[in-house]
Amino acid sequence: INAVAAAIAQEHYEHFVFIGCGSAYYTSLLGAFLFPRLTGRIAEGVEAWEFRHYWQPPLRKTLVVAQSATGGSIEVLEAVRHAKTAWQLPVLAITNTADSPLESLADTALVFPTGQKTGPDICVITVRLMVLYLLALAVGRESQFGAPGAEGLLLSLSALPDQLEQFLQQREGEVRQIAEAHQHQSCFFVVGGGPNWFTALEAALKIEEESRTPCRAYQTGDFPHMAISLLAPDRTTLVFAPPGPHYERLHTCVRTAQVGGSPTIAVVAEGDEVLPRIAQNCLFVPPVDELLFPFFGTVIGQL
Repeated sequence: INAVAAAIAQEHYEHFVFIGCGSAYYTSLLGAFLFPRLTGRIAEGVEAWEFRHYWQPPLRKTLVVAQSATGGSIEVLEAVRHAKTAWQLPVLAITNTADSPLESLADTALVFPTGQKTGPDICVITVRLMVLYLLALAVGRESQFGAPGAEGLLLSLSALPDQLEQFLQQREGEVRQIAEAHQHQSCFFVVGGGPNWFTALEAALKIEEESRTPCRAYQTGDFPHMAISLLAPDRTTLVFAPPGPHYERLHTCVRTAQVGGSPTIAVVAEGDEVLPRIAQNCLFVPPVDELLFPFFGTVIGQL
């Protein structure tokens, strides 16, 4: 990762475009959120098929970052071929499968095998998140960007594997109990903002994949406007609510859901004494920075 970051800094790329499909598209949106804050560079996340057919390169030196767990997504491979042949853009691949078609097409690849075959696997997304965070921090460091709190963020990342393992050991039963209580719901509304817009999207996708229960994901400010006419006792509202700029608004989302008769689940940091008083169910995660909440939110969504 450090070697790739050094090469990126040496080439003076000004613009990153992250592409993928499904979960890889959602991690692309998170990459587009992280990189401006940690590298000072412009970034965007684009679904791979949309990239292939509609995206236009900017007048800036651009690096395409293509993500795929298996490295075999047809949409991503087509997008990479188009980027290289039509626009002569360099491509960095991030994948969880060694010797994949994506790795062979890309100019550079970061490969961390996780053994995924089909369907959700808890380690796949969290590994790819870790690669994104470490890469962003390394590029920022190589570029001497000086993102506020970068060193503390790196230390926090190093503690995450143990924290996640402990969470799985201690909290999986609680997640199961809440899931059983809501198993007959007709749909879920999943809410998150900032870096946890990714978390809401990913959790909604995993719930749909594993339970065939329809989900709609909302950004924090949109939920009271867009979901209010849909709220009902058989439609659960799930919010990811770490401390941060969105917290007060997420409190409003929970109260709105309750007035509309929707059961509520809040994922909050340990020590929160506000949302647990009003949400029907609460899941507590270690008091990590809002920027790192997606790691725990992803695991909860998968469980």
